[in-house]
Amino acid sequence: MRYPDGGALTAAGRARRESVRLQAAQIYKHDVSPVQVAHRLRVSTKSAYQWRRRWRACGEAALASKGPGGSACRLNAGQLGRLRAVLDEGPAAWGWDQDQRWTLARVTTLIARLSHVRYTLRGTSYLLHRLGYSPQVPVHRAAERNEKAIAVWKTTTWVKASRLAAATGAYICFEDEAGQNLRPPKAKTWAPRGHTRDRGVRQRLRPSLGGGPGLLPTRRAQPPVLPGPRPPRPQRRAPLDVRSRLRRPDRRRA
Repeated sequence: MRYPDGGALTAAGRARRESVRLQAAQIYKHDVSPVQVAHRLRVSTKSAYQWRRRWRACGEAALASKGPGGSACRLNAGQLGRLRAVLDEGPAAWGWDQDQRWTLARVTTLIARLSHVRYTLRGTSYLLHRLGYSPQVPVHRAAERNEKAIAVWKTTTWVKASRLAAATGAYICFEDEAGQNLRPPKAKTWAPRGHTRDRGVRQRLRPSLGGGPGLLPTRRAQPPVLPGPRPPRPQRRAPLDVRSRLRRPDRRRA
């Protein structure tokens, strides 16, 4: 189920295959052998014989495309459109704001709420593949991220700070210990194929720690301090061997 409409080919692929079969039907009208038709259209000889057999039995209608393969979808076009719109809104709009991910269990619950149709997890994965979705690793971004505030900071605050640092001969230092979790995201989410979503992550703030930019004065370059020679280690006396102090029985005095 790697294709968006559930069959082995897309709509364009089915139309292209159908046009090849109809070309074969036009050639068969001139009493051309299937081997020559396969050579002209660059198809297998088995397919050419099958097309001629169907064309003789039911005409060109037998060579028309039958649509996408697989079982019929349990949701109609309106329900599928509504499901796409809801998936684009994100999980937070429906109460799943912990990690901002569309899982199979959540999508299954969402389908039951919207359309009152029960799907298994495997059936939900087939449906998402049919809609053009795929499991992806989302981009790790904070849920509290404000793009407007970031743009204002870049155009106003950063310009003032850089000018002040250049005028006073200082450098800008950033320090932050109350950010989001630095572990890389491993959990996946379902998103449209080719369009990676942003995963909103709640920041784990610690009230005892804080951070922010600051200006530090410049320091003159100082010569490096090289370490001196190590003092000699004190020599330890070797322990006395107790066995050497014992007398052997053959060395006893007479």
